[in-house]
Amino acid sequence: MAVAASGLEVLAGLQAGNPVDALPVVHKLVLEIARETLSEAGEVPGTTGVKVGDLRRTAAAKLASWGVSALTDDALLLVSELVTNGLRYGAGQHIEFRLALAEDVLVVEVEDRSPSRPVLRDAGLDATSGRGLVLVDALATAWGVSEDGTRTWCALKVPSAEGARS
Repeated sequence: MAVAASGLEVLAGLQAGNPVDALPVVHKLVLEIARETLSEAGEVPGTTGVKVGDLRRTAAAKLASWGVSALTDDALLLVSELVTNGLRYGAGQHIEFRLALAEDVLVVEVEDRSPSRPVLRDAGLDATSGRGLVLVDALATAWGVSEDGTRTWCALKVPSAEGARS
């Protein structure tokens, strides 16, 4: 059985451009999610929100089974932001969602196949969108985008009282 990497090793691997699939982790969930056609105004359909909600419930159940339920609130917000961005701005017919737990770090990763890199921006007070990456930046221990722009990831440090369950 492979030994899980430490959080620092996982973060170094992600920052070097490696997908979380290529890193030694304790637990991993990988799901493919179909993208739907955007409205004329560029908005995601209401059924996309249902998919994101279903994914949040699945992620919450996995976090509980992995023994890291203390991360649930922050992790689910990060899942919502990255998955919604992937469904909205991605290329192709689907995105790939990955949730992985290493020794002391939880990784949320979305591969959307779009070469356009997400940009952290300052949304105006009246803006109805544009705050997703601001939230990711505020909550995550670290986050980044692959060199080719197709994969966005973020990580949360696992509180020391909890850890990965074998």
